[in-house]
Amino acid sequence: MIYTVDNSNSLIEFTVSNLANFQSFLGTDVSEFPACLINGNTINYTNLVNYIRGQDIPGCRSRKVNSSGDVWKLADIIYSSPKIAYYKDQNGKLIHGVIFTASNDGMLHAFEAGKVESLTGSYVAKLTGTNLGKELWAFIPKHALPYLRYLADPNYCHLYIHDLAPYLINVDYDNDGTQEIVLIGGLRLGGGCSCSGTNCVNPPPDTCKNNSSCVGLSEYYALDVTDINNPKLLWEFTNPNLGFTYSGPAYIKRKDSAGNWKYFVLFASGPTSYDGYTSQNLHIFVLDLTTGNLLLDKDLGQNFSNSFGGRLFNNGLDVNEDGQTDYVFLGYSRKVGNATAKGGVLKIWTGDTNPNNWDFDETLLSFANNPVVAPIVAGKCFNKWFLYFGTGRYFYKTDDDQSQNALYGVPFLCDENNNCPTGTINPVHAATQNLACQNIADKTQGAWMIDLDLGNTIYLKERNISDPSISNNIVFFTTTQPTADLCGFGGQTRAWALNCATGDPAFSQRCPGFTV
Repeated sequence: MIYTVDNSNSLIEFTVSNLANFQSFLGTDVSEFPACLINGNTINYTNLVNYIRGQDIPGCRSRKVNSSGDVWKLADIIYSSPKIAYYKDQNGKLIHGVIFTASNDGMLHAFEAGKVESLTGSYVAKLTGTNLGKELWAFIPKHALPYLRYLADPNYCHLYIHDLAPYLINVDYDNDGTQEIVLIGGLRLGGGCSCSGTNCVNPPPDTCKNNSSCVGLSEYYALDVTDINNPKLLWEFTNPNLGFTYSGPAYIKRKDSAGNWKYFVLFASGPTSYDGYTSQNLHIFVLDLTTGNLLLDKDLGQNFSNSFGGRLFNNGLDVNEDGQTDYVFLGYSRKVGNATAKGGVLKIWTGDTNPNNWDFDETLLSFANNPVVAPIVAGKCFNKWFLYFGTGRYFYKTDDDQSQNALYGVPFLCDENNNCPTGTINPVHAATQNLACQNIADKTQGAWMIDLDLGNTIYLKERNISDPSISNNIVFFTTTQPTADLCGFGGQTRAWALNCATGDPAFSQRCPGFTV
C-alpha cells in the first residue's frame, strides 16, 4: 500500500481512484510533464500514478530491467540510512522489526525485518520470521508530490526528492501509559525553498503560486508508526525561512511544575541551494511533537546571516540525568565572501517548558574559516561530560575553501541551570604543544583538538562530515579527503579511535588515571 496526503491533510491511498483528492499537488502546467504523460494538451494523471506505483508506461523512462519484462520499482537511497523499529507483544517479547528508509522515488518505505535469534550454545545468530524484506507500505509526503512527474522523463538524470534519514522516538505522547513510536522524516535536499536570488532552489511554479498555498517546499513530517499496519500522520511542517530540511530533529522533553511531560522537536534552517549556501539568517524552529504546532521561530539575526544549521539527529543532553533535556548543541555554516565558509557551535539551554524562555548562546565556539555541519555528540568521558565534533563540509566537487580542519574534544562544564565556567582548547598531536596530563583534571584546561591533513594535489583537505560516537571512553571519528581530480571520484577515508579525555590513540598509556 502506498499512502499520500489529501486536500484535508489526511492520509489517503495513492491510487487512481483517489486522484481527485491530491491531483492538484501533482502539477498543472503541461509543459512541465514528459510527453508520455500527456494526451494532446491534457495531462494524463492516471499514467503518472500508475508509473509511480511501478508500472512500465510506454514512452516514459523504462522500468524494465530484463527481457522478461520485470520492472524495477525502488529508486536510489543516498543519505537516508535505514533505521529499525522493534515491535513487542504486551509482555515485552520481541515480535519483529521493521526497517524504515526514504528513497528518491518520493517515498518513505517500511520493510519487514523479522527478528534475530541471538547466539545460544553452539548455535549462530539467525534472522527468523516470514516475508522477510517484504514492503509493508510506503508514504509520499505532500510536498514531494510535485516532483513525481520528473521521474517519468526518459531524459531523467537525478533529482533529490525524499532523502533524509528517518529518526525514531519512543514516547508516550498521548499519556495512555504505553509508549508510541513516532517517526520524524524529511526531504533533506528534496523540495524547494521560499527564497529568491542566486542561492535558491524554488518549487515548481504551478504548485507554488504564493507562500500561503505553496506545495513543493522541503518539509518535515511526523508519523505515528506504533501500529505498523495503520500508520497515522501527525503533522507536516514547512516555513518560508526553513530552507532545505537538512538539520534533522533534536528531540526535547521537559516536565512542568505539575509533573506533566512536554515534548518538543527542534529544527534548524538549512541551505537553500544544492551547493550548501543560503542568503537567509539562521533560524531555529521548535514544534510541539504531538501537534506540530510552531511554538518558536528564532531568528538569530545578522551575526548569522547567510547561515544554516548543521545536522542534529539527537535527544540533546540531560546533564544531571533526571530524564529531562537540558541542552541542544548545533553546528552551523556561514558563507563569507564568494565561497568561503566559517562556522561554530551553538549552545541552546532548554530548561523550561516554554521555548520562548530558552537561552541561545551564540558564542560557545566559533571558527573564522571552519564550518561545522556534522552532529555534535555529547558523551560521558571518565564520568565527565564532553562535546565531540569536527569541522568541514562537502556539498560540491571543489568544496575546499575552508581552512585546515580539526577534530575536537571539549569538556562541557555547565549545570542544568545554565551556569557555565569558561576554558581553553589545547592542540594535541601537533609539533607545538601536547595536552599535559596534569591539565586533564583541570576543568578549564582539559579540551583538545587534532589538526587534520591540509591536502595536496591528489586529495582535497581532510574534513569531518560524519557522526562521531563514544563508547567505553573511546571516541570514534571518520574523516574524509575527496579527490582533487575534477574528472575523478571518491577519495580516501581515515577512521579514528581516540582516548576521549586526551585525544591520544585509544590505548595510549601516557596519562595515568585516564587510560582505556
